[in-house]
Order: sequence, then C-alpha cells, then structure tokens
Amino acid sequence: MGVDVSLRANHANHQPNGNDGRAALSFNSIPSMPFETFTRQRRSGRQPFVTIQKKGVISLNKASFDALQGPEFVELLYDADARLVGLRKADSSVEHAYQVRAPVENHATWLISGSAFVSYYEIDTSTSVRRPARLDGELLIVDLNHPGVDPRAEQADSEDV
Repeated sequence: MGVDVSLRANHANHQPNGNDGRAALSFNSIPSMPFETFTRQRRSGRQPFVTIQKKGVISLNKASFDALQGPEFVELLYDADARLVGLRKADSSVEHAYQVRAPVENHATWLISGSAFVSYYEIDTSTSVRRPARLDGELLIVDLNHPGVDPRAEQADSEDV
C-alpha cells in the first residue's frame, strides 16, 4: 500500500533519468542567483572612502588609493566655499607634497599626515569621520558636507555579525 511520490518528467525543474519515466533533480536547471563566495577577506572596496581621523591623519581605503593610481606622494587641496577636500597624486620633488604611508600588516589603509592641513583650514577633527570620495579628473574629492560615519562604530557593527 505504498504511495508513489516520484516526480514525473514533465515537471519544469526535473529531467527524466531514463529508467521508468521518473524524474531526477537537475542542478543545471536551477536559475542563476547572485551569490558570491565568502573568502574570509574584506571586500575589495569598489567605493573610494577617505577618513579624516581625530589627530588629522587622513586614511585612504584601497579603492581611493587605486583611484589615485597608487601614489607615493599627494598634494592636499581645499575649496573653502564648497567645503571640499581634494587629493592629487604628486611627485616627491613637489615641496608641499605629503607622503602616503603604506599599510601596516593586516591593514588595508594608506595614511597621510594631514594635521597641519586640517588645522590650517579649521577642518573639524573632534571625531574621526569616514566619507565617500569621488574621482574628478586627477582629483579625489571628499565632500565635508556629507555627514559620513564613525569608522569605529562601523567596524564594531561588522564584528558583531
């Protein structure tokens, strides 16, 4: 008194196995889905971000560093009316160029000592703020009008997951 619960060959997600008309599940018929493989590493960071830290250190994520074509030195620019910070790749011979320090082990941020810059332009550094950046020609631009996020809070959120 058994019940035949097999699937028939005409079902859309199954293909006949060739024996008695019963169907076998075909993994080839599963529609493509937007899965990505977890590799235990942070995302490569398609979006450039720049953080201005409490003491005036400016940090670049990999996308920002790559957008500037891997600079060893940068010029720092400021548009006071629009409240925009600009970074431009520079040669080491440029007197006012700032060195871009490579990341230390297990970190993916490049550092620029910008304390004199933020002090001169009175850029608020009471808290560290991470903001998106955009490339405009050869300038990587950070809009200080954007509220940004506290990078420590964002890191704590990702550790809770």
